[in-house]
Amino acid sequence: MLEEKGSCYVSRERAVRRRRDARELLGDVSGQRSQRERAAQRYLMPAKESSNSASPSQTDFMSQNLCSSVSTLVSNILNKLISPAIEQLSVEFGIEDELNKVKRILQAIQPTLAEAEKRKLRWLSAFKDAVYEIEDVLDDLNYGARRKSISQENKIKKVLYSCFFSNSITSFKLCWRLNIIIRKMEDLAEDIRLSFPINRVPQIPDYSSHQTHSYVDEETVIGREKDKEEIVSSLINYAAASNNEKIMVLPIVAMGGMGKTKLSQLIYMDHRVESHFQLRIWVYVSNAYFDVTRIVRLIIEVATEQFCDFVNMNVLVKQLREIISGKRCLIILDDVWNENLYLWKELKTLLDYCGKGSAVVVSTRSIRAAKIMTTHTIYCLEQLSEEDSWELFRRRAFAKDTEEPASLVKIGKDILKRCDGLPLAIVTIGGMMRHENDEVKWKAVLDSEMWRLDVANDLT
Repeated sequence: MLEEKGSCYVSRERAVRRRRDARELLGDVSGQRSQRERAAQRYLMPAKESSNSASPSQTDFMSQNLCSSVSTLVSNILNKLISPAIEQLSVEFGIEDELNKVKRILQAIQPTLAEAEKRKLRWLSAFKDAVYEIEDVLDDLNYGARRKSISQENKIKKVLYSCFFSNSITSFKLCWRLNIIIRKMEDLAEDIRLSFPINRVPQIPDYSSHQTHSYVDEETVIGREKDKEEIVSSLINYAAASNNEKIMVLPIVAMGGMGKTKLSQLIYMDHRVESHFQLRIWVYVSNAYFDVTRIVRLIIEVATEQFCDFVNMNVLVKQLREIISGKRCLIILDDVWNENLYLWKELKTLLDYCGKGSAVVVSTRSIRAAKIMTTHTIYCLEQLSEEDSWELFRRRAFAKDTEEPASLVKIGKDILKRCDGLPLAIVTIGGMMRHENDEVKWKAVLDSEMWRLDVANDLT
């Protein structure tokens, strides 16, 4: 958890020590202090106790230095965010959407800094705190990448690293910290808007990542029929019970790349589900801040198939009640990262307006989030079986209706043992081997050092 602004100096001092220790571990110790450390020492040292307040000239000087420091920091961070190295790392760690949103917000606010300094606006100091926190995340991102010696030339290794490490606790914390920062900056954005005339208000963007949807080609999904049957049966049996007045919440939990969204799509499109529930709603939540107002608006849009531009929560709740009250509903919430019990309860209270036998299916990587949301049980999605793994790999690696060379089949099955039933890794490597018929190249993949990634240590 990020520390509050009042103790930001202690937090920064700890961050400086952490980065110094990291540099020592990496053998990259420098006698030069970073710009961040110099700025922290020069402008952010706690003021000495004194009975006399600062003079107006001293206050103006400090304010000017504050804005200058913020402008410099923002420029430096924007340069980092558009650098190829950071863009590549953001993909490998699974935080590209969050960093893109941070970039858009900084680009929108940057032109206001000069006037903010002149007018000594109060939000400037809080904005600087948020910028420092962004710099901390970028430092940790670079350190984590160098510590694991990610190969920039080996595409397969990067894919596997993304499958395993980007879903580890370390990556989850980076993403969570970024979402907290984004929320802080969005809160500040309202103060910024109120600081300027309406025709000069900076447009703080709402950058959203690629959305999932409810459609899936069932023939492309391998090994999830049993999972689908178990969940569909649970949903229908719950709906059929006469004493179930409250909505059922069933989380599907697994690491990234395991096929949670595919399974949710199979459930949504099942003909029994379609006929049993009066209303089906698919909402892509994403790992952005869990905004209850946004989710309610999306539910209304899906149910009515019309754009909803209401911003007043009371109006939104009234319309939601009119839509879902008395109806047996199935609501899919895809890619939920929220671990805040109070935010979930706020949404759950509204969804309880659904009719008897309604259900919510949630896909999430976080077991803690699942425990917060579940009303009955948590469905933990497992790896594919050896047979299903081979079928999925075979479809990707070999062209349809062509002979599969026995030597490549043997190597392929050995490769699969190292994929550990992870669908995303199987699909990716199978697709890459599709146009490779050279046995030597297949053996090179099998013997690659990429399989020696210490996944267990990544998860600590």
